[in-house]
Order: sequence, then C-alpha cells, then structure tokens
Amino acid sequence: MNKLYGSVSADLETLFLIGLWVLPQPRFKIPIFSNWFFKIPVVHLQIPYLHLIVSLPFVLIGGWLIISAYRLMGRELSAEHKKPEKVITEGVFSIIRHPQNLGGAVLHIGMCIVLSAWYALLFTPVFLIFDYLVAKKEERELLKFFDKEYSEYRRKVPMFIPGFRK
Repeated sequence: MNKLYGSVSADLETLFLIGLWVLPQPRFKIPIFSNWFFKIPVVHLQIPYLHLIVSLPFVLIGGWLIISAYRLMGRELSAEHKKPEKVITEGVFSIIRHPQNLGGAVLHIGMCIVLSAWYALLFTPVFLIFDYLVAKKEERELLKFFDKEYSEYRRKVPMFIPGFRK
C-alpha cells in the first residue's frame, strides 16, 4: 500500500504545481523589454523573452537536480517510498542530501517566472516549508534504518544549500 500512496502523492504534487502555474491569475512583467514576446499560438500564450531568459537557469538547474537524484535513487525509492538498501552518497547526493526537493523548488520558481504566474510565486514559501517538512520526515526514517552511517552523512553534507553548514 505504501508503494501506491508514494507514487500517487508524487504524481499529485506535480499535477498540483502544474495547475498552480497555469491557473488564471494576475501575470507580472519584468519591466525591461516587456513588449517582446515569444508566442505559442496553439494555447494562446505569450511569454516575454526576458522571462524566458531569466527562468532558463532555474528550469535547467532544477530539472538537472531532480533527474540526477531520481537516476541514482530509482523509482522504488523516489516515488514509491521503498525501504532503501543503503545511504546514497555519490553524485548529486555528495553535494546536498535532498537534491530532488531543492530541484523541485528551483524548478517551481523558474516556471513561475516563465509563465509570469504571480499567485504561484506567492505560494513559494508554503511550498518550501512543505518540502522542508517532508525532508525532515525522510531524515528521521533514514536515521532509523542507518543510524551511524546516516548521521555521519548528515554531518558532512548540507540538507539543501551546497556549501552551507550549521
């Protein structure tokens, strides 16, 4: 049953964010070059070029973090919450402990900018708090499974921000 709940919760979070980005809401404009648009006629969408340029690093970095984490974790761990066999400390996990959460937050900010989604951007602090609480819960579970090994990993690798230690 955990497998089903985990998979559904991950998919519902993604659908929620997509809905939040595209729902009717006030659209903001970065005031420089705001009259130059990239038009997508099929969906009647106009994206200011500057928004596209500013959001690109966020979308690329966020997507890279998520994909890198999921490639190392696999679907069973990432979405279905299967008990891990070991502490993953290589790749992107050698830089931060929760790259999928940080990637999701960075990607969310990028999508808010590219779609000029004002309400979605205002939701960001709530999203960050939720991600933090989920990460703390995951850490409690990992400490149960891998007490000393995970404690040592936590001591060496920051939770979200690379290079930031307590």
